[in-house]
Amino acid sequence: MLQVLSFQRLEEGMKEEGYTELPKITLTYSTSESHQNIAVALQGAFKEVLGVDAELQNVEGGVFLAEQREFKYHLSRSSFLHDYADSVNALESFITDSPMNRTTWSNAEYD
Repeated sequence: MLQVLSFQRLEEGMKEEGYTELPKITLTYSTSESHQNIAVALQGAFKEVLGVDAELQNVEGGVFLAEQREFKYHLSRSSFLHDYADSVNALESFITDSPMNRTTWSNAEYD
């Protein structure tokens, strides 16, 4: 069931973006064994659930963060650690102009 729903969402997203064919997918991650393990697991899930082949790209940590902040990656893997024990710390990461918003996602109602 999850596979069918996920594939339907992929098709809807492709249509919304005007894709008739999915472009090449590259998942970029920063250098560390744990980040690589997660990237490999995601690569397998993309293939198993969506039938999508994703290429992996490893980038040194400092370069990765700088380029991720500049939105240079099509798809990247990172994590977030809260600075203080309040849920707003996580929620503010998705405000349009927040320096922690490295997704390019923007929604006026959310802001």
